Amino acid sequence: MKVMSVIREDTITQFMDTFSFEAKQNNVTLIPEVRSTLLSDVLSRAEPIISSSNEEELQTWLGTRLQLLIPGLNESLVELILTNASCRGAQIIIQTLNARISEFTTNIQRQLYNGIRTYLRKGPKPRCYNVSDPALNSTAWFANYFGKFLKYTSTDDLALLTDNATLQIFAANQENLILLNSIELPEDVQRFYASALFENAVFNASSIPDSLVCFVVDTPTTVQSLTAQQAEIILQKANRACQNLSTNGTTPTDEQLQFAVSLVNKIDSFSNETLGNLGQSAVGLSTTQINNISDNDILLSLDSLSEVNGWTMGSVFALVTKLTRVGFQFNNATNLLKMGTLVSGLSSEAIRNVSSSEMVTAVKDATFVENILLAPEPVQVLVVQKVIVSSNNPITAIQRVPDQLASKIFLPRLISKNIGLPLVNNKQWKPEQAAVFFGTLTENSTINFDDVSASVLQGFSCIAGNNLNSDQFLQFVKATKGKPSLTQDQLICMTRRLNSSGKPGNISALPEDVLLFYDPETFANEPCENFVRAVGRANITILSRGSARRKNLLTNAQRCLKFSNVNLSKDNVTILNNLTCDYEGDIKTADISILETLKNCVEYTPAQRDAIDFLLNQNSTFGDPSNWTESTLENLGSLVFAISRSTWNKVRKTVILKGLRQYVRRQSRYQLQQKQDLLSGLSLQTRSRRETGCTSDQITAAMTFDVMLPAQYSPTDLNACLDNNILKDRLSQLGTLAFSKEQLEMLKTKLSEIYPAGLPEEKIQLLGFIAVAYNSTEISTWNITKVETVSALLPNSQSDIARKAIVSRYLEAGGVLDANVLNLIGGNVLCLLDESQIQAISATEISNASTLNISSCSQSKKTLIYNKAKSIIEKQTSDSVIYYNQMKTYLAAATTADLRTLAADTINMDPSVFLTLNPEQVKTLSPGDLRNLLGVNLQTVKDAENSTLVQMWIGQHTVSEVRSLKIGLTGGSPDIIPPDVISIQEIDSSSSSINKNCLLCTIQSLSISIIIIVLQRLL
Repeated sequence: MKVMSVIREDTITQFMDTFSFEAKQNNVTLIPEVRSTLLSDVLSRAEPIISSSNEEELQTWLGTRLQLLIPGLNESLVELILTNASCRGAQIIIQTLNARISEFTTNIQRQLYNGIRTYLRKGPKPRCYNVSDPALNSTAWFANYFGKFLKYTSTDDLALLTDNATLQIFAANQENLILLNSIELPEDVQRFYASALFENAVFNASSIPDSLVCFVVDTPTTVQSLTAQQAEIILQKANRACQNLSTNGTTPTDEQLQFAVSLVNKIDSFSNETLGNLGQSAVGLSTTQINNISDNDILLSLDSLSEVNGWTMGSVFALVTKLTRVGFQFNNATNLLKMGTLVSGLSSEAIRNVSSSEMVTAVKDATFVENILLAPEPVQVLVVQKVIVSSNNPITAIQRVPDQLASKIFLPRLISKNIGLPLVNNKQWKPEQAAVFFGTLTENSTINFDDVSASVLQGFSCIAGNNLNSDQFLQFVKATKGKPSLTQDQLICMTRRLNSSGKPGNISALPEDVLLFYDPETFANEPCENFVRAVGRANITILSRGSARRKNLLTNAQRCLKFSNVNLSKDNVTILNNLTCDYEGDIKTADISILETLKNCVEYTPAQRDAIDFLLNQNSTFGDPSNWTESTLENLGSLVFAISRSTWNKVRKTVILKGLRQYVRRQSRYQLQQKQDLLSGLSLQTRSRRETGCTSDQITAAMTFDVMLPAQYSPTDLNACLDNNILKDRLSQLGTLAFSKEQLEMLKTKLSEIYPAGLPEEKIQLLGFIAVAYNSTEISTWNITKVETVSALLPNSQSDIARKAIVSRYLEAGGVLDANVLNLIGGNVLCLLDESQIQAISATEISNASTLNISSCSQSKKTLIYNKAKSIIEKQTSDSVIYYNQMKTYLAAATTADLRTLAADTINMDPSVFLTLNPEQVKTLSPGDLRNLLGVNLQTVKDAENSTLVQMWIGQHTVSEVRSLKIGLTGGSPDIIPPDVISIQEIDSSSSSINKNCLLCTIQSLSISIIIIVLQRLL
C-alpha cells in the first residue's frame, strides 16, 4: 500500500471518491487481506472527517466511498470509526453494518458487536437516550444501536448498558419487539428481556414475540392485569413457542406451570373449542374449573387433554371422574391409549376391569408405559399383574412386561430355571428380585459379568457365589467396579471370598466399596496412599456413621498420610475425598478445597456446618455472599444446607428465590427435614408482630407452584394470605411444598375450616406432606377405603403410630392386606398390627410380597409371619439359593431344625440375617452346624461375640467346642474329662501370645510323663 503513504487527511476524501468510482467502473474485487489493510489505512486518516460529517455526507462515506471496504471491518476498526461519532452518526453506521451483516463471518459479527458495546458503554447510562431530547428520546434503542448484532449480547451486558427502569421502556417498544422476532437470543437473555417487558404495565399482549411468551411466568402480577382475550392470545403464542421447553420433553418446569395457571385463570368459561386451544396450558386448570366444565366437553376435548404433560393429581383425578360419568370405557387398549397422559389418574378398580389381553396390547405402547409410571403405585402393580397372568409360560410373561415396570413383578413369578441374561438384563429390578434369578444365571459357566447390567448384579448373594469358581468370582467382583453400590452384607461376602482364595489382588482392580472392609496392611506391596485414595472414592455411607469400621477408615488414613487435626493440606483433602465427611479436625484451618469434598456428604454435624459457613465467608472460590448468583448456589451443592441465617442475609433475595429451587423441589434427592430446615432458615419473612391481616402479597393459584413459597410466608401470613378456595383447588400442589411443621399445622387448621365434617377421601389422597400434621387420633376418623389412599398417605406419615392408624382404618373399611398393600406398608408397620390382623393375611400374599423386614416384630408375630411364608415358598422352589433369598428376612423365627436344614445347603448366611436369629433356636446348633450355616461368613460369630445371640450359644457349648470354630472365639463351659484320660488342652493358633519354645518344652515333658505311666501299668 505504498500509494497510501502519500495520501493525507486533506486528500483522503478525494482519493476515496476516485477509488470508489474506478473500482465500481472496473468491477474490482479485493482479497480480504488487502481490503482490511486498505480500510485500516483509510480510517486512520478519514475518522476525523467521518465523525464530523453531517448525515448526508456520512451516508456517502458508508454507501459509496467505503462500500467496497466495509467487509474488512473488525472490532478495533469499528471502535475507531465509532470513537468520536455522534449518537445519530453511530446509528447510521450501525444501520449500515446491519444491512450488510450477512457479509461478515460469525466471528467478525461478534467482534463488531463488541465494538458497538464499547461505544455505548461510554457516557451516561444508557448512552444515546434522553427522554427530554427530541433527537434522543426514541425508545427503539435496541433496533437503533444494535440491530441484529443484539443476538450476541448477554444479561451482564444489558445490565451494564441500561438501568432496569429504562430497560422496561425499551423492552415494550414495537421496533425492538420486531427485531427480537427476527433473531435468536440466548435463553437467559430472553428471560431477562421478558422480565423487563412484563414489568411494563402498558405492554401490548398481541405484539409479544412468541419466544418471549415462554418467560411470562416470572411476572405473575402482569398476567393478573390481562383481559381474557389477551390471555387467550398469549396462550396461542405459547402453544406455538413453548411446547418443547418441558424437561425431557415431558414434564413442564415449575415456571411453565405458573405460566399456565396464571393465564388459564383469566378465562371465564371453557367450551371444548377453548379447551382444544389451551393446548399444554390446560395443565393450569384447577379442580373447580374442571368440575364446572360439562362432562361432554371434556370428552370432546380428549384428544387435546390427553397430550398435556404435568397434570397434578387433583386435576387428573377430576378429569378421569368426568370421563367416567360420561360413560367413557377404560376396559380396552384403544381407549387406554386414547387417554394419553390421563391414564395416570385411573384407579385400581378401573384397571381390574381391563382384561389381560387388552393390557398386553396397551403396554406395547411406549407412551402408555411412560404415562402409567406417573400413576399411583398400586395401579402400576395391577397393570403388571394383568400382563403377568396373560401367559402360563413364565419366560413369555416376563418378556411382556415393559423394562421400566419390571420392578412390580411379584417374586414367585421370577422363579424359573429357564431365565437367561438376555431376558432380564435390560429390565429395572429391585435387589430382592434380582436375587431370585441371580443364582440361576451363575449356573451358566459361560456368563461374562462385564456384560451384566448393574440392575442384575445387585442380585448377588453369598449363597449364589457358591456357583462360581475363583476365577469367575474375581471377574464378577471386577465387573461391579463403577456400578451402583452393593449392600454391606454383599461386600463383606466379597471380601471374605476373595481372602479365602488368597490375596485379593491389586487395589486398582477392585471396586472401591469392597476396600471399605480391608485395611491397608492387606496390600503391603502398594503404597498406603493408594489405598486411602481408593477408599476416599468409596461410598462410605454403606457403613453407619460412628461405627468402628468407619472410624477405622479415617484412623488408617491419618496413620498413612500423617496429617494432624489442623491445617489439612490440599493434597490430603484430595486424597481423603469422601473421608473428609468424617474428618474431626479443625475444618476452618483446612485448605479451602475441602468445601468441594464436603459437598459429597449426606449430612453435616453442627461443627461441620459452622466450619462450612465460616469458610464460605472467607476468601473461598465462591466469592463474597453478597455477590453470589444463581450459578453460585447451583455450584454450592449440598453446602447450602450448612449455611447460616446470617450468611443468607447477605445474599440477594432474588438470587435465593431462584437459586434454591432445585434443592427444595419434591423431586430432589434431599430429605423433607433438610428442605424444611433450609427454607425456615432463610429469614425472608418480614412481618411485624403488631401487623394483622395479610401483610404480603395474596397467594395466587400460580404461586402454589413456587417451591420457595414456604420461605416467604410465616405461619400467620400463610393463614392470612392463602384464600381457602386456593387451598381447596390447589391442595395436591401445596402438598408437595416443604412447609415447616408450624406452617403445616396452619394448613391443617384451614382445611378443618373448609371441611368441618372431615376430609373427603379424594382430598385425603392429595394431602402430600400436609399429612405429616395429622396424628393417629385424627387419622382414626378418616374414611380410607381405597388402596390408592393408603399409597398416598404412608410415604408422608412421619411416625409408625400414624402409619398403623392408616392401615387399621383401611382394614376396618373392608380392605385386604394383599401383596400390593404389604409392599406399601413394609415390615415395620406390619409388626405394629395386631396378631389377629396378621393372622388374617393370606400366606400366598406374604410370599408374593417383596421381602419384608420384620426385625421389629415380637417373637410371636415373627413366628406367625415366618410360618405363613415358609408354607408357600418351600412349595414354590427346591432351589436353596432362591429359597434362602426369599425367606431370609423371615428367618428370625426359624427353628433349630430349619436352621440345620439350611446349614446342610451351606448357604453362607448373611451377617445381618444371622444376627436376627432367635438365640433360643441357635444355641443348640453344633459348631459344625454354625460352620455350614455361615460358610465364608463364619467370622461373623467372632465379630458379634458380645451379642446375646453368640453369648447364649457359647454358654451352651464347651470350651473345646467353642474353640473348634478356629476364629479366636473364647469361653464356654469346662470340658468333662474322664478320670483315666489326660487332656491336652488345645491352644488356639490365632493367639499371638503363644511362646512356641515353651509350648514345645511342655509337650515334650508331658510326652515323657505319659510314657512312664504307661510302662508302670504294663509292668
